[in-house]
Amino acid sequence: MNRLVALLVLLMGLVGLVFGQDSPPTLKVELKSATAAPGQLVEGIATVTFGPNLHGYQNPQEDESIIPIVLSATGATLDKIEYPAGEKKVVGGLPDPYFVHSGTIQIPFSFMAPNEVPADGIKFTFSYQQCDKSQCFAPSQVEQAVALTVSGEAVETTPPPPAQTTSTEAGGLGKFLQDSFANKNWVGLALVLILIGLAINLTPCVYPLIPVTISFFAGQAKDDGKGRAALAATYMLGIAISYGIVGAIAAVSGGVFGQLFQLAWFNIALGVFMIVLALSMFDLYQIGIPPALSKHLKGRSGPVGAFLMGMLVGIGAAPCAGPIIVLLLTELTKVNIPTLSVVSFLLVGFGMGIPYFVLGLVSNPRSALPKAGGWMKSVKAIMGLAVIYFGIQYFIQAMPQLADPAVEPKIWIAFFLASALFLFWWDSKAADARTWNIKGAGILLAGILAGTAYSGMIAEQKLDATREEFKKLLGSGGSTKVSEFDKFTNESWEAAKASGKPIFVDFTANWCVKCKVIEKEVFEDPRFIGATQDVVLLKVDHSTGVDPKYIEETTKMFGVRGLPHMVIAKPGGDIGLTFNELHSVAELEEFFVKAGVTK
Repeated sequence: MNRLVALLVLLMGLVGLVFGQDSPPTLKVELKSATAAPGQLVEGIATVTFGPNLHGYQNPQEDESIIPIVLSATGATLDKIEYPAGEKKVVGGLPDPYFVHSGTIQIPFSFMAPNEVPADGIKFTFSYQQCDKSQCFAPSQVEQAVALTVSGEAVETTPPPPAQTTSTEAGGLGKFLQDSFANKNWVGLALVLILIGLAINLTPCVYPLIPVTISFFAGQAKDDGKGRAALAATYMLGIAISYGIVGAIAAVSGGVFGQLFQLAWFNIALGVFMIVLALSMFDLYQIGIPPALSKHLKGRSGPVGAFLMGMLVGIGAAPCAGPIIVLLLTELTKVNIPTLSVVSFLLVGFGMGIPYFVLGLVSNPRSALPKAGGWMKSVKAIMGLAVIYFGIQYFIQAMPQLADPAVEPKIWIAFFLASALFLFWWDSKAADARTWNIKGAGILLAGILAGTAYSGMIAEQKLDATREEFKKLLGSGGSTKVSEFDKFTNESWEAAKASGKPIFVDFTANWCVKCKVIEKEVFEDPRFIGATQDVVLLKVDHSTGVDPKYIEETTKMFGVRGLPHMVIAKPGGDIGLTFNELHSVAELEEFFVKAGVTK
């Protein structure tokens, strides 16, 4: 019998997973200290876990009609809230993707300890609206009271920065790194960083060192294969460690310099610095390797020598790789995630060391290398344009007027088209095919990016139009403009059943954006009147503030799990079809046929 009960419980759980029940998220609030003096800064973290297949909307949201997550407290004033970055997904049946959270998220916060704490502790409230893939549920909240003992003399402290209700917003490469880390996109993150390391090998400062290094492996190894492979692996580790140290510097300095990225002058100076560095990659000036370092790069002996040579090569790449490394260092400092900083530079180092390791396994590595030549100038120029791209990003971050959706795409379209023309002109007298293949690939990429920027601009214009529609709909106070619907009550339901006509029941709410889209696109279509002239139309309102008993009764009566929710009933009231997606009047007519109320 116990096994049967356990099986039933398990089956009910599985059904809940499949149908995406609106199970509330769990909230766990922890303070770093259970005691504090009045006025003392108290830090804590709120851990929220969403149910399977359920999502909450990121705070802040790009669309005013979307309800984001909010953490608040009673008994204390939260001075700083650091909401994490979400993942862009299409949920709730909406046509466009929005930033959402799923699984477990953590929200750090802080507040100044009050003079007195309520007897039941400080009550934390997490407000949210959840959606699954096709529908949304009514906004709700979960609470937790946390004890805090306040005693001792009041502490005079410098007030913390104003309440922060937005997550740290990076841009460009920093945003990719931050989003990949937050969304655990380890494969994409590792691939990009390793490719950066590989690209550094193609610069004129590093590529000529590869044959010298291979000769060192061949001269030091005692056998044809294993010895070279061991030395190559040690060499690669040396490069990775040298870059890992740079990552550690980024990790340590992140907290120090992080606030500087909020200042316009700092971002402008950083943009100028990046562009000046990039000019060295077009041979307008040279950053030389110090003679002492150049001398050490000629070779050492044994595994220790291979390790030291690897570290020195990582540093020796600075004249050509400097702009890329400084860029990565800057972006990681801005993101300020210590683990990400160290791992990122380790991966760049491993990417730079991979060719040495692979060539260490080849019996005749010199024959496997393409000859150095003018093609490396094209590689270097493409990398220089990439650095200029990020320099422009800092200018845009410093000047909000440039970040306007009507302006920024035009900047990038112009930049990518100019880059394509520059690459065509750069070293145009080169005769070897490899140079032109690389230039052609760069020109093609610039063209694709220009097209992508143009497509994004058009998509943003369409999205703006959709947002305006949402604002107009929300401005109506949530009430439908369709007069053909009658309010659902016990009396109107009984009258509809007695009419001998099919019945269409639509559920709506002032928090259901998708419901308003359906009302606008379908119910206000003139063809809707003709399609429903012999159908009784009833509307159930589950808006905030509606009698909870009414919501509970209608939810149970029609098995509502979330909105949108629409029901077609046969004459007499038997349910013929239930659905939560509707895109056109023609689709509604098909549903009437499926429900068996029309032919």
